[in-house]
Amino acid sequence: MKLFLQFTLILLGMLATPTAFAQKTIIDLYELYKGRNHLEPANREQSYADVAGSPYAQQDFVIGSVVLKNGDTYEDVPLRYNTYEDQIEFKHPNGVVLNLNNPNKLKLIAIGQQQYTYFEKEETPPDGLTGYFELLENGEIQLLKRQNIILKKTSPAKAYQDPKPARFKERPTDYYIHYQNQLFKINSEKQLFNTFPSLEKDLKPFIKKQKLKFRKEEDLRRIIAHANQL
Repeated sequence: MKLFLQFTLILLGMLATPTAFAQKTIIDLYELYKGRNHLEPANREQSYADVAGSPYAQQDFVIGSVVLKNGDTYEDVPLRYNTYEDQIEFKHPNGVVLNLNNPNKLKLIAIGQQQYTYFEKEETPPDGLTGYFELLENGEIQLLKRQNIILKKTSPAKAYQDPKPARFKERPTDYYIHYQNQLFKINSEKQLFNTFPSLEKDLKPFIKKQKLKFRKEEDLRRIIAHANQL
């Protein structure tokens, strides 16, 4: 009887363990980063106060999740992506805004319906780009999006022209394919087929039949989704 009771307690403990650790919260994330010195206060609202426009992909914090490469997942985290700084920020319950400063440990960031992944230089030959990319289509061929925001400095007054304040300006978005550990820019149909000539035979008729426009993001997603089915 005693042996059976011990076995039962051990079994209950094993069953309880995954439940106890499956759900991690923003507090757990804060404590993890705090202990590894990966926290950096963002506090950029004040520095952006006199700048027109916005550097953010999301104007407000959106509830999302953070998945680390070791499998740990942190749910219900208020997040936003600072496109200009190329930083993921999260908001602590005490109101402090912090950066996630170890992007090489991150596997996937979900901000509402948007998903972001981080690449290091050695992961993106031949160009060796580093930073966050929005993941639009996942599969053997990944479709990625890279928004570009620049800061235009204050322009002094000129003859017959008032001064212009500093402002954030959105530049054309770049799209990439990540395939077999290489990253390729595909901002045009020509770039796609020059990079992947084997896809042209199957994709061109599909694009024509569906009347898809390469520069429309929704259509581009359909093209790459179809490519992943070939």
